[in-house]
Amino acid sequence: MARHRDLIAAVEGFDYNDALWVDKVGRERDMSWDDQESWLEDIMGRVSRCHADATGMGDQFCERASNTYGSRFEGVHFNLQSKGRLATGLKLAMERKSKHGGSFLRLPNDTDLRRSILAIRRDVTQHGNVTYGAPRDHKHGHADEAWATALMIDAAGGVSTMPLRRRGDAPSRSSGRARMFEGRARRPI
Repeated sequence: MARHRDLIAAVEGFDYNDALWVDKVGRERDMSWDDQESWLEDIMGRVSRCHADATGMGDQFCERASNTYGSRFEGVHFNLQSKGRLATGLKLAMERKSKHGGSFLRLPNDTDLRRSILAIRRDVTQHGNVTYGAPRDHKHGHADEAWATALMIDAAGGVSTMPLRRRGDAPSRSSGRARMFEGRARRPI
């Protein structure tokens, strides 16, 4: 949820053949609250679950969406723990291999999405807390697409649903039924 300064990003994907495929990346800026609610309504017509950034201005938006969509929608308050879980889930999704070879997370050929993911930085404060963040610029936002992708992974079940492939495991030939997931983010991790 963003109103003026940051991008509003939505990432949709589906689970197929032991991999999570990013299907659609949406980006908007300076979108009215009514237009954002209409956009979410359109997205919720295509997806089975949605997680969104409920931090700051997103809190009321997420509360209203939770009342409308029930358990299909969940607002995530960004804090040290949740951002750590989301960033770790995104990293592991990119590193882990599916049972059929290739990365568990399949990204489209989208330069802005990849730039956003690579912009996230892990820092340790002088008190030993781990923080995640990205530089903000007007054109590319504040890693908004990356956080939306991390929220999509979280909505899909997070790290616990990713396959662990051991050396020597043969890929299985089973296929899965496609399910849609979506994540939205407004603020940096």
